[in-house]
Amino acid sequence: MRGDGPTLVLHKSGGLVQGQLLVLDIKQSGLEQLTEWLWEREGRPARGRLKQMALADFERVLYCDLKATLRDREINAESPAEFAIDSVHRTPARNAIRYLAQNIAQGVVTPLTFV
Repeated sequence: MRGDGPTLVLHKSGGLVQGQLLVLDIKQSGLEQLTEWLWEREGRPARGRLKQMALADFERVLYCDLKATLRDREINAESPAEFAIDSVHRTPARNAIRYLAQNIAQGVVTPLTFV
């Protein structure tokens, strides 16, 4: 997925980001299908990475808690940039530069984001 480029994940050195929730009005019976779509979208991670939580006025928020793939010494601006650039050669149409640019455009900015 995205040519082995970086993916935004929770990390101890990270910070708060402004994200958005996609609010869906589905019945309990549709929850299994929605979970399956999330699993597919996130590259079929271990099923235990798909989680749910209550948040503010929302009874259930589905999310995927992916593992960090960068080592702590690679948590800097240069390493993710190098992985992102390399990802263009592996998957030109769906690469990490597009992914990171889309996150920035949606207001997801981390301590490593240089805008």
